[in-house]
Amino acid sequence: MRILCNFSMLKSVLFSLFILLLTSCGDKNDDKKDERAPRLRQMNMQYISDDPHWESSDSALFRYNDENQLIAMAGLATVDSISIQYDSEGRISTATFFDDDGVYSIITYSWAGNKMTMTEADYAVAKSVFEVNGDGRIVRMESYFLNEDQWHMVSYVIYNWSEGNLVSTETWQSYSKNGTHQKGSHNFPFMKPELLRLTSGKENLLLLKNDFIKDAEVFYTYDNKNNPFKDLQLYRFSEVAYYSSVNNVLSSIRNGFNISGEVIETYTDDYNFTYNPENYPLIRTESDFSWSITETYLYE
Repeated sequence: MRILCNFSMLKSVLFSLFILLLTSCGDKNDDKKDERAPRLRQMNMQYISDDPHWESSDSALFRYNDENQLIAMAGLATVDSISIQYDSEGRISTATFFDDDGVYSIITYSWAGNKMTMTEADYAVAKSVFEVNGDGRIVRMESYFLNEDQWHMVSYVIYNWSEGNLVSTETWQSYSKNGTHQKGSHNFPFMKPELLRLTSGKENLLLLKNDFIKDAEVFYTYDNKNNPFKDLQLYRFSEVAYYSSVNNVLSSIRNGFNISGEVIETYTDDYNFTYNPENYPLIRTESDFSWSITETYLYE
């Protein structure tokens, strides 16, 4: 029992040190403040539901290095936190994710020309390969599974851009798609980019065919204001790639297709903003009939 208590105390001390470093380090003096655009210092989130048991709130602190790159985030109400590293060319190379049990995932980003391969330390049988254009924006993402020492592509996503904004995506799945799934983008801003997962074992790979069908398409609309997340590479290579757009998403429409190519479901999300005099968001709200989410943003 004493060993468990000491270990728990050690985790608490280590997390407290991480918070201390987050609040005191990074680009503290910020000599380039007058030269750069405003950047996020803190983000507050509040979820309100008809069922009080589901309600929650938290705040996230953001810290940057001398190159104005995001290097860490930490929650104040929770112990969720992220540490981010970059290579010599300023490209994201590693993201380490923490919860109340310590490190729970390490994502590695390996670059070769205009392609980047994303892998997870504790899930070596899957990878995602991203292709970027000359502006550093994703144009294609392919998901692979490893089976009998061979990589099999099981899905791909096409990204369409206009005037710096992601305006639509198309997701194409292998003919037999029942054996895979991908987790949704929850727990923002502490979300972890997700690789596709097998639902019942590697035998599903034997069912995959070379032909692909359209599984979903998403269309986005935007405001004409400044997006404070646009340079945060963590989200650029994730399920919320629209956060790397120049402007802020006002709405998204997602169509899901069946195997015959017919639309069988449609989901719409709408977001409302208030802005500061510099045209950066101060508040974003999203609501449904039984819940609402409010995010507020503080800058430095």
